[in-house]
Amino acid sequence: MSVDYPIDVRTKDIAVASEIVAELEHNAGRLVAQLERQRRDIADLKDTLAEWRTRRV
Repeated sequence: MSVDYPIDVRTKDIAVASEIVAELEHNAGRLVAQLERQRRDIADLKDTLAEWRTRRV
């Protein structure tokens, strides 16, 4: 069962939903960038650990 809302209410709902989607996309992009930085940091730490191990042997 659907309820017919006035056009202006639906338009506002769409605008609010669009803002929420834009914010989520922005946050997702920031998270991807953060994870990529962490991945590089981990790779650097692994390389450093491997160097230290070869120096000690």
